[in-house]
Amino acid sequence: MIESGQDSTKLSAIATQLPTGNGAGLFAYTYQHTTAPLGYNFYRLRVKDGNGNIVYSPTYKVFVGDAATVIVYPNPFTNEIRIVTGDLTNSWQVELIDALGRVLVSKTAIGSLNIPAGTLPPGMYFIRYKKGDQQFTQKMQKQ
Repeated sequence: MIESGQDSTKLSAIATQLPTGNGAGLFAYTYQHTTAPLGYNFYRLRVKDGNGNIVYSPTYKVFVGDAATVIVYPNPFTNEIRIVTGDLTNSWQVELIDALGRVLVSKTAIGSLNIPAGTLPPGMYFIRYKKGDQQFTQKMQKQ
Protein backbone atom coordinates (compact mmCIF):
# COMPACT_ATOMS: atom_id res chain seq x y z
CA MET A 1 0.00 0.00 0.00
CA ILE A 2 1.29 3.49 -0.86
CA GLU A 3 0.59 6.20 1.73
CA SER A 4 0.88 9.95 1.28
CA GLY A 5 0.07 13.24 2.98
CA GLN A 6 1.28 16.81 3.42
CA ASP A 7 1.97 16.14 7.11
CA SER A 8 4.52 13.38 7.71
CA THR A 9 2.62 12.23 10.81
CA LYS A 10 -0.76 11.93 9.04
CA LEU A 11 -0.33 9.71 6.01
CA SER A 12 -3.22 7.86 4.40
CA ALA A 13 -3.53 5.23 1.68
CA ILE A 14 -3.60 6.54 -1.88
CA ALA A 15 -3.03 3.30 -3.81
CA THR A 16 -2.62 -0.44 -3.47
CA GLN A 17 0.03 -1.99 -5.63
CA LEU A 18 1.73 -5.36 -5.90
CA PRO A 19 5.54 -5.23 -6.12
CA THR A 20 7.67 -6.47 -8.97
CA GLY A 21 10.77 -8.38 -8.03
CA ASN A 22 13.12 -11.26 -8.62
CA GLY A 23 11.98 -13.54 -5.79
CA ALA A 24 15.19 -12.91 -3.84
CA GLY A 25 13.60 -10.43 -1.45
CA LEU A 26 14.24 -7.36 -3.64
CA PHE A 27 11.05 -5.68 -4.74
CA ALA A 28 10.33 -2.54 -6.78
CA TYR A 29 7.32 -0.23 -6.75
CA THR A 30 6.40 2.36 -9.35
CA TYR A 31 3.55 4.81 -8.87
CA GLN A 32 2.70 8.24 -10.25
CA HIS A 33 0.58 10.39 -7.92
CA THR A 34 -1.33 12.42 -10.54
CA THR A 35 -3.50 14.29 -8.01
CA ALA A 36 -0.74 15.31 -5.56
CA PRO A 37 -1.31 18.77 -4.07
CA LEU A 38 1.29 21.47 -4.72
CA GLY A 39 4.02 21.80 -2.12
CA TYR A 40 5.74 19.18 -0.03
CA ASN A 41 4.20 15.71 0.06
CA PHE A 42 5.37 12.75 2.13
CA TYR A 43 5.31 9.14 0.88
CA ARG A 44 5.95 5.70 2.34
CA LEU A 45 5.08 2.07 1.72
CA ARG A 46 2.98 0.01 4.11
CA VAL A 47 3.80 -3.64 3.50
CA LYS A 48 2.57 -6.88 5.01
CA ASP A 49 5.56 -9.21 5.37
CA GLY A 50 5.49 -13.01 4.98
CA ASN A 51 4.49 -13.44 8.66
CA GLY A 52 1.54 -11.05 8.36
CA ASN A 53 3.30 -8.21 10.20
CA ILE A 54 2.88 -4.62 8.97
CA VAL A 55 6.20 -2.98 8.06
CA TYR A 56 6.72 0.64 6.93
CA SER A 57 9.37 1.93 4.55
CA PRO A 58 11.24 5.15 5.34
CA THR A 59 9.16 8.28 4.67
CA TYR A 60 10.27 10.41 1.72
CA LYS A 61 9.64 14.14 1.28
CA VAL A 62 8.89 15.21 -2.32
CA PHE A 63 8.26 18.73 -3.68
CA VAL A 64 5.42 18.89 -6.21
CA GLY A 65 5.30 21.98 -8.43
CA ASP A 66 6.72 23.68 -11.47
CA ALA A 67 9.00 26.71 -11.89
CA ALA A 68 6.09 29.11 -11.27
CA THR A 69 5.04 27.43 -7.99
CA VAL A 70 5.76 29.47 -4.85
CA ILE A 71 4.68 28.33 -1.39
CA VAL A 72 5.04 30.42 1.78
CA TYR A 73 4.34 28.63 5.08
CA PRO A 74 3.44 28.12 7.89
CA ASN A 75 0.77 30.72 8.45
CA PRO A 76 0.47 31.55 11.27
CA PHE A 77 4.19 31.18 12.04
CA THR A 78 6.20 31.12 15.26
CA ASN A 79 9.95 30.61 14.74
CA GLU A 80 10.53 30.82 10.99
CA ILE A 81 8.91 31.43 7.63
CA ARG A 82 9.69 29.00 4.81
CA ILE A 83 9.52 29.94 1.14
CA VAL A 84 9.80 27.18 -1.47
CA THR A 85 9.76 27.51 -5.25
CA GLY A 86 9.86 24.94 -8.00
CA ASP A 87 12.47 27.00 -9.87
CA LEU A 88 15.91 25.71 -8.90
CA THR A 89 17.76 27.78 -11.50
CA ASN A 90 16.76 31.45 -11.27
CA SER A 91 17.22 33.79 -8.33
CA TRP A 92 14.36 35.65 -6.68
CA GLN A 93 14.00 38.30 -3.98
CA VAL A 94 11.94 38.24 -0.83
CA GLU A 95 11.20 40.89 1.76
CA LEU A 96 9.70 40.52 5.22
CA ILE A 97 7.71 43.66 5.98
CA ASP A 98 6.08 44.70 9.26
CA ALA A 99 2.59 46.24 9.65
CA LEU A 100 4.09 49.76 9.43
CA GLY A 101 5.64 49.02 6.02
CA ARG A 102 9.23 48.71 7.23
CA VAL A 103 11.39 46.15 5.43
CA LEU A 104 12.82 43.92 8.19
CA VAL A 105 14.55 41.34 5.98
CA SER A 106 15.58 41.49 2.34
CA LYS A 107 17.18 38.40 0.76
CA THR A 108 17.94 36.87 -2.60
CA ALA A 109 17.72 33.09 -3.01
CA ILE A 110 17.37 30.19 -5.43
CA GLY A 111 15.00 27.29 -4.66
CA SER A 112 14.02 27.64 -1.02
CA LEU A 113 14.70 29.94 1.90
CA ASN A 114 14.04 29.93 5.65
CA ILE A 115 13.67 33.30 7.37
CA PRO A 116 14.33 33.15 11.14
CA ALA A 117 11.45 34.91 12.92
CA GLY A 118 11.61 33.72 16.54
CA THR A 119 12.55 37.16 17.90
CA LEU A 120 9.74 39.03 16.13
CA PRO A 121 6.86 40.18 18.33
CA PRO A 122 3.40 38.70 17.62
CA GLY A 123 1.45 40.59 14.97
CA MET A 124 0.79 41.03 11.27
CA TYR A 125 3.61 40.82 8.70
CA PHE A 126 3.88 40.59 4.93
CA ILE A 127 6.09 38.57 2.61
CA ARG A 128 6.81 40.23 -0.73
CA TYR A 129 8.15 37.82 -3.38
CA LYS A 130 9.65 39.02 -6.67
CA LYS A 131 11.08 37.05 -9.61
CA GLY A 132 11.26 38.79 -12.98
CA ASP A 133 7.74 39.99 -13.81
CA GLN A 134 6.18 37.74 -11.16
CA GLN A 135 5.41 39.45 -7.85
CA PHE A 136 3.02 38.83 -4.98
CA THR A 137 2.53 39.84 -1.37
CA GLN A 138 1.19 37.46 1.26
CA LYS A 139 -0.15 38.45 4.66
CA MET A 140 1.41 36.46 7.53
CA GLN A 141 0.46 36.24 11.21
CA LYS A 142 3.11 35.79 13.94
CA GLN A 143 1.76 33.96 17.00
